Amino acid sequence: MACVVHDVSQHLLLVVGGTGYVGSNILQRAVQKGITVRSLNRGGRPAWDNTPWLDKVEWFKGDVFSKDDLQKAVAGTTGVISTVGAFGSNEHMQRFCGDATIAAVRAAKEAGTERFVFISESRVGSNIPKWAPLYGYFNGKERAEAAVRAQYVQHRHPPRIGQSDVNLAASPTRVCPSVLDLSMVPVECT
Repeated sequence: MACVVHDVSQHLLLVVGGTGYVGSNILQRAVQKGITVRSLNRGGRPAWDNTPWLDKVEWFKGDVFSKDDLQKAVAGTTGVISTVGAFGSNEHMQRFCGDATIAAVRAAKEAGTERFVFISESRVGSNIPKWAPLYGYFNGKERAEAAVRAQYVQHRHPPRIGQSDVNLAASPTRVCPSVLDLSMVPVECT
């Protein structure tokens, strides 16, 4: 099967997050593919040494929970990838693993963004009990998945990253190319 990704020059990709492990790898791969990218995150451009690709990203320092910041960040985008997530109390995890992406989905839909991809987790939907230590994490991601499915017709479920995907050797090469294809442009396979 041969796959052809369409011209990326007409596209603008927003990565919500972008300074964590998965988000930064997605941004780096997008830059390498020639995709115009921006990132909305709390700190703006990171001060990492020896990372020239950072200069090719439009960095938005903002709050995903600010409607104004989100509207500015999604303006003109053709694709959005949400890589937001956090650990902490159940309430904190619900907010950052669920509510953050739900807010981004709404803003992207209102802006007319064509595609939205959410990086989920492989154990979402496993009926994690409310008393479990990471209940807020999994339930937040599950609610975010539901919001993406409700607003964006997906050919597949949101990508779910499992334990094997987060090892340093596997994640960027296995996850990033397919996520970029889902978020940006149609892929034709024959």
